[in-house]
Amino acid sequence: MKKIISAAFGTAIFLASASPSFAANTVRIIDTGAESWNIGAIVKLRRTTVSNPQNATVTNNVTSNVNSGKNKVEYNTKVLGDVGTGDATSTTDVLTQVNDSTIEVNGCGCDEDTTVKIDQTGYKSKNIAVVVDTQEIRVNNRQDARVVNNISSSANSGENVTSYNTKVDGGISTGNASSTTIVTTVANTSSITVGP
Repeated sequence: MKKIISAAFGTAIFLASASPSFAANTVRIIDTGAESWNIGAIVKLRRTTVSNPQNATVTNNVTSNVNSGKNKVEYNTKVLGDVGTGDATSTTDVLTQVNDSTIEVNGCGCDEDTTVKIDQTGYKSKNIAVVVDTQEIRVNNRQDARVVNNISSSANSGENVTSYNTKVDGGISTGNASSTTIVTTVANTSSITVGP
């Protein structure tokens, strides 16, 4: 009596997305001897592990003070001029970008055709042919960012005062007070590609 035990295993364990294998796996047991035992197996183990812990602590303390002066004309008998100030403009732009990651796993590109063949065995022979193909991909992308921005911006066009005068022919004028603050912080940007 001829006994034939054939097996083909394809096992995939993914903790992240991975491309499937298109390799051909073939087990062939032919022309075996009488009362022989024959085992043919292909075992493929695929494990993809992606670890991407991200941690970010961001503190932004922004203070912007703009004034166009504290000009005063007081206690005068006659004032012929004017008191004028320019525009007070404040622009504050704070951009914080942390922990951006792009991970793409396409396998290792190492899957090939696997064939197990048991042929022309003898009488009462015991034949075992097993192929174990193991592939493991590990990606560990740890990102940690601590950003502290303490920003203080101040602009003024003076604190001019004209006072206690009997006659003021001219006025008090100041220019524009402008403050521009731009802070850009980029931390922990990664792009990881595994496979072809």
